[in-house]
Amino acid sequence: MAHRGHMDGLSAQAAGLMRHGSFAAGSLSSRSPLDSSSTLEMLEKKLAMQTAEVEKLIRENQRLATSHEVLRQDIVDTEKEMQLIRTHLGEVQTETDLQIRDLLERIRLMEADIQSGDAVNKELHQVHMEAKRLIAERQMLTLEIENANKEIQKLSASGDNKSLPELLAELDGLRKEHHNLRSQFEFEKNTNVKQVEQMRTMEMNLITMTKQAEKLRADVANAERRAQGLPEEMLAKLCQVFYLSYQAFYFGL
Repeated sequence: MAHRGHMDGLSAQAAGLMRHGSFAAGSLSSRSPLDSSSTLEMLEKKLAMQTAEVEKLIRENQRLATSHEVLRQDIVDTEKEMQLIRTHLGEVQTETDLQIRDLLERIRLMEADIQSGDAVNKELHQVHMEAKRLIAERQMLTLEIENANKEIQKLSASGDNKSLPELLAELDGLRKEHHNLRSQFEFEKNTNVKQVEQMRTMEMNLITMTKQAEKLRADVANAERRAQGLPEEMLAKLCQVFYLSYQAFYFGL
């Protein structure tokens, strides 16, 4: 509408020039017909050029207005999409934080188990020392019994039977003590074997848990580092891989 009014104004201006300006009818009538015809032709060409320029400007203005509207709609759509991405990233960040806290708690528990493994190793060392002590006592008792038997055989051969009952009583006591020590040794031996097997199994589990804890630390560090500025698709892929690794670790223990 504004451009159409502008064109009407140009037409009116041209008409005014014809009536009142340098190209007024009175002045034209005072000139020769050839000059008047040439002047009118120039004026018509000039008006035609101005009209074409105005129409070109109108079309350009309409094109720019259309482009501006498209761009404005693109900006609105982009802002909506960015808001959705921010919301999604916030949800992913929250879920990632929960998973990281859970993994850190599992690492803390595993580290506590690993520290308790030191106490298990000390207990295992004490068990070995106790087994060695029992073996030494058994060897000493066996040697005493052998010496007592030799002494009895000597007394029997020499015919001195005065202290024989005492030696027999002592020998019987030594045999009973040997039997008790042997029973205790066998019991301790079986118990120690079971404890050693359990402790070895626990030691292997602790080694495995230590490796898994180190891997979890690396996963947590990577997740925290990458979650700072990743695009939506890469972050979603990372969270999926991290969640699958977490499930594999959790159900694998």
